[in-house]
Amino acid sequence: MKKILIMIIFIVSLSLNNVYSYTLSENDINTINSITKKIESLINKNWESYRSKYIKILNRLSIKYKKDEKLKAIIDKIFISIDKRFATQINQLLKNGYTIKEIDNPNLVLPSDINSEQIQKYFSIGDIRFALVLQSSSNVWLWLFSTYNTKHFVGVLVAKKGDTKWTKLLEIKDPENPNYGIEINGSKNYPPLNNPYYLMIDNQRLLLTVVDATGYSSEGNIKVFALTKWNDWKLEKCYYYDAEELYNAKLDGGDEFIYSTKFSKHKLQAIESCNNVQLFSKE
Repeated sequence: MKKILIMIIFIVSLSLNNVYSYTLSENDINTINSITKKIESLINKNWESYRSKYIKILNRLSIKYKKDEKLKAIIDKIFISIDKRFATQINQLLKNGYTIKEIDNPNLVLPSDINSEQIQKYFSIGDIRFALVLQSSSNVWLWLFSTYNTKHFVGVLVAKKGDTKWTKLLEIKDPENPNYGIEINGSKNYPPLNNPYYLMIDNQRLLLTVVDATGYSSEGNIKVFALTKWNDWKLEKCYYYDAEELYNAKLDGGDEFIYSTKFSKHKLQAIESCNNVQLFSKE
């Protein structure tokens, strides 16, 4: 298998001009598409489970030939084409210098367990789009739900350019607790009601802020998660979401969701203070 891949890549690369600090030309793209089709054909003949093996081989080749910028660019492009996971596609776009921006609702078909009123923020990185799906809480009141409701999907949706429907990328859950809703020491015990607030880029990494409703009067904890190259989300920082600062920000026309990324405005907490959430990759 490895010999086949090396042979395909080198035969094609020898037919291309020897250029460094390389930008792929139209001819290169056509070549890459041809190679990708050959590899996809091999995968189809040898079961889908072979895809991960080809991905590992391409990753090793990319590292081995990193000094040959043209060949590495070709290998990386093939790698992205073969690896169908959104996380891989996202990380590669960030590595290539793409930025993130808020966009209008692209009006794609939602999964059956999600209502459009749950979404207030849409983003894009290159050709990949994102939607953040909320649940009702004391911080985020959704008229869709008359009471706090954790039975609906909460998390991040993703779609590529040309897709007609959203795909679930990440699900956010509150830890299960049999005492939720039960009065303890004179007050009811509520779930943390974690919500995805905002996406941002820092040092070529995709960060997601998740805010709970455990604090006093619209306050709570901000969890800052980073998407890793291993397709999981790592908890990096924990802050206390300060309502007084939030109120001042709103007076200035601020956005409560964006405000969760203004880390200098919030109080740094011990990472253990932000363990009341569970993230599940859907890929």
